[in-house]
Amino acid sequence: WSFADVGGQYDAGGGDPTTGFASFDMDGIAGGLGIGYTFQNGGLVYGIDADANLVDIGDSFTDGEDDTQSLDINSYYTVRGRLGVAAGNFLVYGTAGVAFSQLDLTVENGDDSLGVATTGLAYGGGVEYAVNDRFSIRGELLRLDFNKGLPAIDDGVLDDLDDGDEEDNLNFGGINVVRAGIVIRF
Repeated sequence: WSFADVGGQYDAGGGDPTTGFASFDMDGIAGGLGIGYTFQNGGLVYGIDADANLVDIGDSFTDGEDDTQSLDINSYYTVRGRLGVAAGNFLVYGTAGVAFSQLDLTVENGDDSLGVATTGLAYGGGVEYAVNDRFSIRGELLRLDFNKGLPAIDDGVLDDLDDGDEEDNLNFGGINVVRAGIVIRF
């Protein structure tokens, strides 16, 4: 379990962010590439992973004034440590680190939009199976939490919109991600 790796993953995820004027029920898919390095000391396995993902997760609705409002995630990235236990070809691990995301909020039928870059925590766990010395398959459950422990998107962020006022805010919260991937080991 000591190797450098590169791989690809497919994610499905969703979340329930809110604004001062709306709630969203986001869901969708993502796909990306990752790199990492893993070390083994006895049964203990530790390392670092980084990934970049193109995302199609979002939601829209029509409000009481017949205006369409939408919130979309365009991309997210993580850099995480891994710590786990190996048993033969299996590795069970926990993971934690930092997450970055780019959000687009569009209001009033597309008349106004705001791009927001946000940073938060990424944490979860996974299982990896070594098919052979060169390939592994991996499954993970991750939480990308953008309002916990790091600066949140807070009151006033929407004031740049034409109809922004003191009550407008975006509480992105985060998303839950189920991930499946294949890893090429070097």
